[in-house]
Amino acid sequence: MKKSTLIIIIIVLMLVAIVIFASTGSKNVENKENSNAKNTSVEETNSKVENTETQNEQKQNIVENVIENATENESTVENVGPTETFEESPKTAKEKALDIVKKDWGESNNVEFAVDAIDENGNYIVTVRNSQTTEALAFYTVNTNDETFTKREMN
Repeated sequence: MKKSTLIIIIIVLMLVAIVIFASTGSKNVENKENSNAKNTSVEETNSKVENTETQNEQKQNIVENVIENATENESTVENVGPTETFEESPKTAKEKALDIVKKDWGESNNVEFAVDAIDENGNYIVTVRNSQTTEALAFYTVNTNDETFTKREMN
């Protein structure tokens, strides 16, 4: 019996030693992983800071180059003779539609012209209204591409 109890005690001590070794070993591994993670995050932070500083320096250099180039370009402006001025500036389709209706209706102080809508074909619907009563006097459907229109007067 003495041999069997001695063997049991040895086995129990070995199990205790294995458990202690395993628990301290895993703590060391966790500590190493944590320190590696901390080192990695510090390295990533440092690289981000370096990248940001590099980008800021590059942006500053670009801004300085642009300012220098702009200054150089300003000093090389040539004095050119009189430029051509066009009396008719490019008009939008809306302005063209209003001009077509005004030309057909005739200028008058007591009417207002307004674009009310654009139909599915891209034609502008222009309304001629009495400026005092806002009563609709006529509806025009204007195609600005070929400058044609249809007129429907309200009587």
